[in-house]
Amino acid sequence: MTGGLSSVQPNVTISAGGVIVHQERLQIAVVSKLSLAKPSLGKRWSFPKGQVDEDEDSAGAAMREIFEEIGIPPKSLTLLQDLGSYLRPKVGPDGRDLPEKKRIHLFVFSTDHDDLQSQEPVKHPDTLWVSPATAHHLLSHELDRSFFITVVWPALITLFPAITQPE
Repeated sequence: MTGGLSSVQPNVTISAGGVIVHQERLQIAVVSKLSLAKPSLGKRWSFPKGQVDEDEDSAGAAMREIFEEIGIPPKSLTLLQDLGSYLRPKVGPDGRDLPEKKRIHLFVFSTDHDDLQSQEPVKHPDTLWVSPATAHHLLSHELDRSFFITVVWPALITLFPAITQPE
């Protein structure tokens, strides 16, 4: 899938991102997003992701977003699996779902890069390495959590046998 807007589904933004697994600790990177319009809403947690630009493919966009949001350079990432995509509403500044949709295309990457630091600290104030179970519980949007349980977790168990099924 290429380009920022889907020609198949009008008015659907295409986003790409990554589930990044630290290959030694088997922890997953998550990032917080702070609503600049309503900081009182607190933080929303997700995997690093963002809109695919017209001149890039989804995997390239995912690596760019990973660098921008959590500071892992593309050369430190190894692409392990394309997880496919899912459709969910965009989230507005007030934290509520909007009528507009976005298709989120996720990939699994591994890295041995330890330091997480957002290149956009005002927008993404916190980056963390957490266990897969903690990542599942931190994800703010119910459709992100659903995709994690049904698609991401089975892929992680296959790719990293030391990671176990959630309880």
